Amino acid sequence: MLTAIMGLMGSSGFGALVGWIGGLANRFVDLKAKKIDLEGRQLDHQHELAMRDKDMEAMRLESERAVSVASIEGAASVEQAAYAALSQSYKADRATYGIMWVDAIRGVVRPLLTAVLAGAALYVNYVALDLLTDAWPSLTTEQKLKFALLSVEWVLFQGSVCIGWWFANRPASTPWALKK
Repeated sequence: MLTAIMGLMGSSGFGALVGWIGGLANRFVDLKAKKIDLEGRQLDHQHELAMRDKDMEAMRLESERAVSVASIEGAASVEQAAYAALSQSYKADRATYGIMWVDAIRGVVRPLLTAVLAGAALYVNYVALDLLTDAWPSLTTEQKLKFALLSVEWVLFQGSVCIGWWFANRPASTPWALKK
């Protein structure tokens, strides 16, 4: 039997079979290596894509920051120009003509107009209240409430116009937005 086994092993058919099995095993190992290599390349590719995404996110954030900074700087420039223009208008308002009576008239126009308008508003309110003295008992509760609300709104409007115009519109010596 040993001769039969030796004869079989020595035959070309058995050699071809061993060659095929060896070739298939080699091909299997090569395919596994290629698969591992492809998986590694795929991981590298995914990593590169993730890095590009991170780079794009960083660039987006940087551009948003740049836009924000530009917007803030632009607003500051506009505000600075507005304060400069307001300052120039105050300087022009303080200008004198060297003629005493002209300068005196210029100095009293705004306060005088304010006093006249306030006096006129008080007079109109007085007349309205005087007229209502006789009519008040005949008004309904809803009409009385509406008149009271209108009176309060009118007084608040007058007060806010005066405060807004005379005091709130005047900046400090150094505008808050320009302080360092």
